[in-house]
Amino acid sequence: MSYENRHLYSIPLPSVDWQRVMLNIRSCGVPLAQLRKYTKMDDRQIQRIARGEIREPRFAQGVAILSIHKVLCPRQHAEEVYEKA
Repeated sequence: MSYENRHLYSIPLPSVDWQRVMLNIRSCGVPLAQLRKYTKMDDRQIQRIARGEIREPRFAQGVAILSIHKVLCPRQHAEEVYEKA
């Protein structure tokens, strides 16, 4: 394994608690339909993430969820996403 590849493995990756992120968003009063529209996820997927049944959303969906979370819940976003990195 080259140095460059070994170096990549030492980078700490944040562990996102997707269930907590979704619950924070929903607690801000965001309608399910709005999440569905922005994330391009159906109601079932959104509910499964909120219940912790889906551990990792697809990349584009995860980015959309984190974007919403950052805007609606900036304090929790800083604590739960950035501080865990």
